[in-house]
Amino acid sequence: MDGNTAVIECERESSDAAGAYPITPSTQMGEYWAEAAASGHINISGRPLIFVEPEGEHAAAAVTAGLSMTGLRASNFSSGQGIAYMHESLYAAVGKRLTYVLNIGA
Repeated sequence: MDGNTAVIECERESSDAAGAYPITPSTQMGEYWAEAAASGHINISGRPLIFVEPEGEHAAAAVTAGLSMTGLRASNFSSGQGIAYMHESLYAAVGKRLTYVLNIGA
């Protein structure tokens, strides 16, 4: 089992929703989440998974923040370079005191 698979094995049970833009080396995490969501996977809370793939890292952070604002346990799958692209959106989420999980592939 590789790291991306291990992350998804945990996140698909504990999170409700994810926003992610495919960026190496975390592309597989988003793909695995999308597959689980498309197959109708139900997490430990009894909720079906939600997946949103926006047009870039900035938007991925904004989508994840929006999912968090609705009360869902939200996750984002990215890389170090992706975090650099989304840093402004991360500041906005912090300012709103939103919580979500950033899974960073390295």
